[in-house]
Parts: sequence; C-alpha cells; structure tokens
Amino acid sequence: MADKIATLVRLEVPIPPSTNQLFRASGRRGKFYKARCYMAWLAEVAILIPRGKALEGLAEISIEIHGGEGWTHRRDLDNTNKAVIDMLVNKGYLHDDNTKYVRRITTSYHPPSQAKVRAICVVYLRRTQS
Repeated sequence: MADKIATLVRLEVPIPPSTNQLFRASGRRGKFYKARCYMAWLAEVAILIPRGKALEGLAEISIEIHGGEGWTHRRDLDNTNKAVIDMLVNKGYLHDDNTKYVRRITTSYHPPSQAKVRAICVVYLRRTQS
C-alpha cells in the first residue's frame, strides 16, 4: 500500500519574527504596514528560497524550530506560524493558506544539539489525503 502522505518540499529559513511583531499600526486610521524586522526577514528569505510550484490538492505543513542563537525559551512556539505560512503562499508553494488548501499545521521545538549554533526553522510541505 502506498504511503498516504508524501514529502514534497523541505525548506530551511531563518527564525521568523513573532506574529506579534509582523505589523505595525499607522496613526489613528487603523492602517497597518509590515514592520522592519518582518521586511528584513522577508528580504533574507527572498535570497534563500527559490520560487516554488504550488502544491495541488490538500496540504499538511510541519514547522520545526531547531533552537539555538536567535531563539529564546520564553518565546511562544505558535507565533512562528503566520510568517512561515504566508511565505509559502508568497513564494508560490501554496495557492492560499485557507482551509480549502491546508488541512493541518503542526509546530514543534527541538533543543539545540550543540552549543553556539544558530536557530533555524525547517518547513515541510506535504500532500495529504484528508
């Protein structure tokens, strides 16, 4: 029997800014703009990650945070998801990040295996049956 889930894409990106730091408000009008730290992360990702081909069918996204320098244990793990998933859409790996296309998102933390390593975010994008 064939495996129901096949790994299609594996990407390594720098640790994204927290969801709480992605956007800033501009005055009283309620307009928002991308924060400097988010723009810097997007610029780095633009260099590191090539444009992809959109996954056809339903997707499952796994986000692994590999701890190290650039990650603090006080940080909320789930606050990495928005920037990473939006990057998958912007780079063309997903048509959209709504439930028509994405059925599961998991995020896990892996402590550093050695001292003085840079924290990294590893993203797996898989096709799923349901």
